[in-house]
Amino acid sequence: MAGEFRRFKPLFRVLNECGARYVVIGGVATILHGFLRFTKDLDVVVDLEPAAARRVIDALKAQGFLPHAPVDPDDFADRRIREAWTNEKGMKAFSMFDGERPWLTIDLFIRERSDFEAFWARAETKHVDGLPVRIASIEDLLAMKRAAGRSGDREDIERLEQILADRRRPPRARDAALDDPWQACTWQGMRDAQFRAGLAATPAQRIEELEDMIEFVHEAARHRDFVVDNEGTVIDLTAPRG
Repeated sequence: MAGEFRRFKPLFRVLNECGARYVVIGGVATILHGFLRFTKDLDVVVDLEPAAARRVIDALKAQGFLPHAPVDPDDFADRRIREAWTNEKGMKAFSMFDGERPWLTIDLFIRERSDFEAFWARAETKHVDGLPVRIASIEDLLAMKRAAGRSGDREDIERLEQILADRRRPPRARDAALDDPWQACTWQGMRDAQFRAGLAATPAQRIEELEDMIEFVHEAARHRDFVVDNEGTVIDLTAPRG
């Protein structure tokens, strides 16, 4: 795993080595299920049994992680304090960042799931650069995004539904959908075909493609001489107008 996505590797290692029962949700889980898009942090649901939660916090502190909020990180293991954070401060996640690399951030969800055991059992294991990563099932991701009701999740929901439908489709029907020449002869058809073809890629290949996209955006931001419009067209700002 190279480039931008590598920043999450230390977090995966910390969670694995401390023996945490965790499930990755949010953008990273969506990417590992097959939909390439940008994400800036790692969203995680952990076992909030006090000893388990304390183990996660101790492991993060040992690696130099600090809380974004002015609170004692050890309080994360106390259910009553977490409830106060939610009720009094409106907190949904406890965010920690690497003191030496402040762009490396992990968000630990603070609301306890009554169905954590089933949620954990439904999760899938993906391998990222050789590291096992436990991610939420597509069904659970969809349920969480629908419940959140955020407009920014609409495309995630649409694509995750497509991935789920493709998984449930018989192999012969799936191959036919990829090979239908008439379907491919429309703009939407070509975009759908490109999306479905990506389902066959490994997580590492998907991540590599995402990193290329991110590198392109960063290059554009540095030079500020071209932009990309909503249709994906590159516009050269230095070209003469008129």
